[in-house]
Amino acid sequence: MTKTKLFTGIYDLQTSPFAFDFITFLAICDAHRLDQGCDGLNVLIIPGKGTGFECADFEKYHETQFPIEHAQWRFMNVFMPALGLAPNLHGITICTSRDHGREIMKDLDGPIFPEGYDIEDPPEVYWTDFEASMLANLGLEYPGFKAPPEALGFIDRWIEQNAGGKRVVPMTLREGLHGSVKNSDTEAWVKFAQSLDPNKYYPVFIPDMVRSFDGERTDLGGFPVFSDPTSNIMIRMALYERSYISMFTSCGPISICFYNGAVRYLIFKTSPPYHKQPLPWAVIMGLDPADNSNRVATPYQKRFAEAETFESLTEEFQKLAKSIEANPKDAFRRHKLQRQDIGPEHLTEVTEYLALDRSNFKAVEFCHRFMDRYPDQRDNLMTILAKTEMATSHYDEGTYRRSHQIYEEYLVNGRPDKVITWASVKVAAMLGDDEKMDNLMSLAPEVDKELNENGILNSALLQAAVFHFKNNNIDEALRFAQIADNSYRSASTINMTAMLLESSGRYEEARDMFQELINNGVETPLIHECMSRIYKALGQTDLSIASMQKAIGIEQPAGAG
Repeated sequence: MTKTKLFTGIYDLQTSPFAFDFITFLAICDAHRLDQGCDGLNVLIIPGKGTGFECADFEKYHETQFPIEHAQWRFMNVFMPALGLAPNLHGITICTSRDHGREIMKDLDGPIFPEGYDIEDPPEVYWTDFEASMLANLGLEYPGFKAPPEALGFIDRWIEQNAGGKRVVPMTLREGLHGSVKNSDTEAWVKFAQSLDPNKYYPVFIPDMVRSFDGERTDLGGFPVFSDPTSNIMIRMALYERSYISMFTSCGPISICFYNGAVRYLIFKTSPPYHKQPLPWAVIMGLDPADNSNRVATPYQKRFAEAETFESLTEEFQKLAKSIEANPKDAFRRHKLQRQDIGPEHLTEVTEYLALDRSNFKAVEFCHRFMDRYPDQRDNLMTILAKTEMATSHYDEGTYRRSHQIYEEYLVNGRPDKVITWASVKVAAMLGDDEKMDNLMSLAPEVDKELNENGILNSALLQAAVFHFKNNNIDEALRFAQIADNSYRSASTINMTAMLLESSGRYEEARDMFQELINNGVETPLIHECMSRIYKALGQTDLSIASMQKAIGIEQPAGAG
C-alpha cells in the first residue's frame, strides 16, 4: 500500500499567539500541503513552557489583553475546533513539553512549515495575514475551509425554524473587552438592520463571545441574537456558508471566511484603528488599496478599510446583493481560491506597493520568492528585481546577500544589462565592498539621469551615509551625503549633509545649509537645535539662544515623538 505523504505545520507557542492567527496558520499550511503534493495535513503544537494545555506562554503576546484563563479557553475553543474546518487534516499532536517536541521533530520525514524550522530558534510572525497574502501573490491555491456536514445540518434546521424562507443576513459584532477602538458601531448596525425589507431578509446579530451570555440585549433594536456560533467555530462556519450575505466588523472570526470560497461577505474596519502610518494598510500587505481584498477573494467577498457607517453598510450590501442576483448560480457555488493573473505585470504591481513601506526589503524578498517559484521566467524578471533593488533602502543583510548571488549568476553568463549591473554594484557596495561603493558613486549621475525620477538613488546613498555614521565613520558618511545632495538635491539631502558637516566640525558650512532649509520654509525643532549648537560653537551666544527659543517655540507635528 502506498504510504500517505503528510505535510506538517508547526505552531510554536513560544513565539505564536493564542488568537485567531492559528486559523491563518492552518490555511497557510494547507496551501503549502497542496502545493507540495502531500495527501494530508499534520499539525504539531509545541509549548514553550509547561504543556500546551497550560498556556504558560500567553504573556508573550497577551499579558496586557486578557488573563491566562482566557488563553486556555482560546486554546480549547478556538484552536481545537478550528481543526474541524480543515478537511485534509490527518493528525494533531499537542506536545507535553518542549523536549517532547524535539523528539517528534526527529521522526518527521516530510515537508514542514515554517520551512527550515529550528526548535532551538523558532521564527516569529510566520503565521500572519501578510504571509498569507504573499503566498496568494505567488499563485498558491488555498484549498480552504469547509463547514462539516453535521454542522451544516444543524444550521439548516435553525434557518428553517427561524428564518421562514427569508434570506439570512448575520451581522457579526466586535465587542471586545480590550482594544475598544476596534469595536463595532452598534447604532449603525441596528439602523442598517432596520432598513432591510423584513419580508425578504432575516437580519440576525452574532455577538462577541464576551457578550454572548449577557441575556436579552436592549441595544440591538429587538432583532434576533444568535449566540450559539460564538461557542463553536464549526457551527459559525456553517452559518456563514448558508447565509445570503455575512457582514462583519473586522474581528478574529473573519479569518475563517477569508479561506472559504463558499461564503459571501462584507467586512468593515479591516485597517486597524491604531494604524498610524501614512500608507494604507492594504499597501503594506501588498494589496491593491482600491479594493483592499484578499488576493484570493471571490467576486462576492469584499473588505473595506474604513469603519462601518449606516451609509456604507447600506450601499455595499445593495451592490453585493445586485451582483448575487445577476448570477445566483455562480454566487452560491464554492469558488477556487487562487489568483490567476500571475506574471511580470503582477510582480511589478506587488513590489511597487511593498517598496512604499518602511520595511521595503520585503519588496526585494518577494521578487526572490517569485523567481524561485517561476525559475523559467527568471530572465524576464531580472530587470524588475533590479529596479526594485534601486528603489529600496534597507539594512537586511540576508536580502542583500541573496540578491548578490542572483546577480552574480546572471552576469557571469555574459548577459549584461545596465540596470541589472547598477543593482549588482549597489548590493555589493551595501555588503561592504569599498571598490563597488566608489563605483556606485561614480555611476550616480548616469543612474540619476536614467532612473531617478523620484530620487531613487538618493535613498541608497543616504542609507549608506547613515550606515557609516552609525559606525563612527563620519568622513565616509559625509561623502555619501554630499554625492546624494549634488546628484538630486532635496530637503533630506541638505538636512543629512548639514548634520554631518556639524559632526565634522565644519560649522560655517553646516550653518549655511541649515539656513537654506529655513529660508525655503523647512523649519523643525531639530533644525533650530542644530543651529543653536552651531552658533554656540562659533561663539555667537545671542544667536544660539535665539535658535533654541525657536526650537522650543515650534509646535511638534502631529504624531511626532
